[in-house]
Amino acid sequence: VALIYWRCYIVPTFDKYLPRAARAPANLRGRWLYQWNDCFSATGTCCCFLWCTFPTLADLYFRSGWIHRSVSRSTDAQAKCKGLEYLYAFIGLIVVNSVTSSCCFCCIQSFMRNGFRTTVGQQPGGYNEFGDIRSRFEIPANGCNTFCSDCCLWCWCGPCAGTQEYRHVMHLLDNGYESPQVAVGQVVGVPIAVGQPVAGETGAEEAKPQA
Repeated sequence: VALIYWRCYIVPTFDKYLPRAARAPANLRGRWLYQWNDCFSATGTCCCFLWCTFPTLADLYFRSGWIHRSVSRSTDAQAKCKGLEYLYAFIGLIVVNSVTSSCCFCCIQSFMRNGFRTTVGQQPGGYNEFGDIRSRFEIPANGCNTFCSDCCLWCWCGPCAGTQEYRHVMHLLDNGYESPQVAVGQVVGVPIAVGQPVAGETGAEEAKPQA
């Protein structure tokens, strides 16, 4: 199933994922665009999370750019083997699910949704190194209370939580994100005008050709 999903949905849009420095516009920050119980307004996505959980969850990881930050590949390598990061994500999910209980798996998904918030190194308007959903979209979180509520949401209605996150990420990809502004450095030294005589050199008079 994962290979069919990869071939049909990932390969045609293998370059459609959030770069590390991508920032959500103001209308997508500070709140969820869709409520968790709005999943039935996107029935197809919800059904994918319900019946094809791991392939669709790997798609969420792929579109969010999490795997791309962990597995760095050049643009040429990505073009040669399109969407390889998706297969990495799927295999990782299978391994984690096989060695953990369902409760631990829900806690892991809550971590991916909420992250581990600390005040150390957290930049205003940014997201932490792991890049959880709430940090990227600057959605408020209340420490352990939010983590526990997200864990319960993934435990009791995983397709609803997955659909909410997937739609939020895809809305950003479909409507564009803000690129970081690159600071322009100052010019070092004094600029020299091309074609002007350099100080210290004669040459005000041009040599005349001999007769």
